[in-house]
Amino acid sequence: MAAPETLGGPVLKDVVAYVEVWSASGTENYSKTFINQLADMGAKVSKTFNKQVTHVVFKDGYQSTWAKAQKKGVKLVSVLWVEKCRTAGVHIDESLFPAANPNEHLPSLMKKKRKCMQPKDFIPKTPENDKRLQKKFEKMAKELQQQKTTLDNDVPVLLFESNGSLVYSSTVKICRGHHSAMEKRLQEMKEKRKNLSPI
Repeated sequence: MAAPETLGGPVLKDVVAYVEVWSASGTENYSKTFINQLADMGAKVSKTFNKQVTHVVFKDGYQSTWAKAQKKGVKLVSVLWVEKCRTAGVHIDESLFPAANPNEHLPSLMKKKRKCMQPKDFIPKTPENDKRLQKKFEKMAKELQQQKTTLDNDVPVLLFESNGSLVYSSTVKICRGHHSAMEKRLQEMKEKRKNLSPI
């Protein structure tokens, strides 16, 4: 089966679109998917709502965008219009897929502004890509090495008991479990670093 955009060439070549597509909760911005689909069909996509815009793809967007589009007489279409154009491979009549605005009749004081809280390029922090984590990891490894040296030299140390109290302990009384627990934790961190795959 041929890709829809190859059926009629750039089916939306005369369209200049502004896309504002949000989740119903208003926390997730889904515009990028539709921007890419429009561009694949030959439409020009504007990052701002300017004089050249002929179509606004709208779902749960800002009331100001809706009002501006209506005032300028720009075609307000739903995301279904984009999908139908893509699957049919032709420029579908916009009146068949009008955008809906559930906030249109709300008083202006009740309209809330929102911003997408998800970072655009989220990369989880690891010691490889974060200098602060790398320094902490190196410091932990250095402290472990110093503890090994301290334990080997039979020097008394201060330890935290499981109930949170601080205890002065000679090397005879030192719980090897405290030392091995830190060593085990460092080993686990090293294993996790090896298992992380770059995004």
